[in-house]
Amino acid sequence: MRLEDQKLDAELINLSGRQRMYSQKIANQLLFVALETDKNVYNTSSLKALTDEWKSEHRKLYLNNLELHQSKLLDSLFLISSNQLENMSEASLLFQQNQSDSILQFSIKTIAKLKTPFLLNMEAIVAEYQRLAEQKLLKTKNVLFWFSWFSIIVLIAEFSIIIIPFLNKLQIKNVELEKANIQLESFADITSHNLRAPVSNLNSLLHIYNSSNSTQDRETIFLKIETVIHNLTNTLGNLLEFLKIKNNNDVKIESIKLNEVLDHTKELLTDPIFKSSAVIKADFSTASVVKFNRQYLDSIFFNIIGNSIKYKANDRIPQILIKSEPMKKKTKITFKDNGLGIDLKRHGSKLFGLNKTFHRHPEANGIGLYMTKIKVESLGGTIYAESEVDKGSTFTIII
Repeated sequence: MRLEDQKLDAELINLSGRQRMYSQKIANQLLFVALETDKNVYNTSSLKALTDEWKSEHRKLYLNNLELHQSKLLDSLFLISSNQLENMSEASLLFQQNQSDSILQFSIKTIAKLKTPFLLNMEAIVAEYQRLAEQKLLKTKNVLFWFSWFSIIVLIAEFSIIIIPFLNKLQIKNVELEKANIQLESFADITSHNLRAPVSNLNSLLHIYNSSNSTQDRETIFLKIETVIHNLTNTLGNLLEFLKIKNNNDVKIESIKLNEVLDHTKELLTDPIFKSSAVIKADFSTASVVKFNRQYLDSIFFNIIGNSIKYKANDRIPQILIKSEPMKKKTKITFKDNGLGIDLKRHGSKLFGLNKTFHRHPEANGIGLYMTKIKVESLGGTIYAESEVDKGSTFTIII
């Protein structure tokens, strides 16, 4: 919240509070005149100055609200208070022009009738200004909170650079790792979740390695360190691909025939299709062409169909049905199989997570669905799944 905004808020609250003072002073002056025996000695110039100042400051508040339009409540309150002030100021002006007893009594009654509602109305305006000021302050605190977290993430990312000298000793590509770490600074959640465990393991292994005097033990620990570094390198590679997709604003969009993409996918999966006797059927009759990136779509088909074959049920031949249909200005494509299925009640929230696997399979790495989701969403698409254990899964993409 800028200092100028704070000063403006304080000024508005102060002016709103002064409105109550003006209405009370004017009412008191008229009552004072009513108690005087010689009303001709009363000078109306002070009453006029007070009334003019009151109207001027209220108009300033009113115009400021029209310009900023901060809330519907203020709009309503100012509309009411303006009418109240107009009636009271007219009563004051009437007495300034004619100091007769009848006019004085009329002015006092008019102001007395409107003063309390006006005071309550201005109390509500002050309260609303205070609420809006507190709301701005809260937003500022939230910005500072997230900025603090970002700073912590930056420190974590910078800390990871400490391991670069050791990675160089183990013939890891230092340039690639450093570039990946710099790019990961802005991805707080992914960095924190996927780098914390391997870095912790690496530090523990390094401590054991430096503390050991046995050459055999050191060789064993060294092999474990290589495994940890290999896993860490794979994680960084996947995150780097994610960053490339997120930061690539020049992705080529073209009209693609779905049957061509499917034919290409079948060629790539020739061996697993043959070994599993998988049956793949497609219906692109109502939407045969989509506008998307060819490389991304090839990858999406490969990952989803490949998973349907990889996670097939042992007691039946894989049956895969792919269907497309128009959906407003987009295309809906479904991939339905009769495989092992996934327990979505248990794993639904993690289905498209990085390094998340749901079946024991030697080739499962938890990358395919994650990258599929990234590629679909990077071009404005959506993806979701329906599944039932031991009955199969249906993955739907809308692009």
